[in-house]
Amino acid sequence: MSVSLILLPLGLAAAGMIGIKEVEKADQLELEKLRAKKQKEVATDSIEKEVSKPLHWYAMETRMKDLSMIGNSLDNLGCLYQSIDDLIAFRWREKDCFLRQNEAGLYEAIFNDLVTVEVAQKIVAEVQEEYTKVLQAQVYTKLLAKAEERGLILESEEIEADNSVLLTFSVQGR
Repeated sequence: MSVSLILLPLGLAAAGMIGIKEVEKADQLELEKLRAKKQKEVATDSIEKEVSKPLHWYAMETRMKDLSMIGNSLDNLGCLYQSIDDLIAFRWREKDCFLRQNEAGLYEAIFNDLVTVEVAQKIVAEVQEEYTKVLQAQVYTKLLAKAEERGLILESEEIEADNSVLLTFSVQGR
């Protein structure tokens, strides 16, 4: 009988410890939920403050001037875009971007202050790089067609380190 008296308090103590641990776990989960909720509120407030600020816009020059080649470049890069008159709106890696034709006939990139200058420079560089590839492919195709019209035969083609293409032609019949 004395053995059962000793076991009973040990059993109750063990059950109590388990209950305490479960309460502690529940309290920790509740505390984590409250922390997450507070972080979300802080983030939401921060976003609302940013959204309520008036946007400022700035422009960056580009070397692009052909609307259809810009469209091909954006297609190649996987960007969805819309062209309205002389303005092109597109989305690049979650950033809203615009291109507008200036008085000189070149397109300039337009960004709001939610896009940092560094990010804007990267966007312009990548779009211009693809534009250059599209332009090079177009010139290459036209050059081959004109060479054939004039009786030239392509003998060799070499791609240089800077991605330029060196073409060697021979005159047909000579």
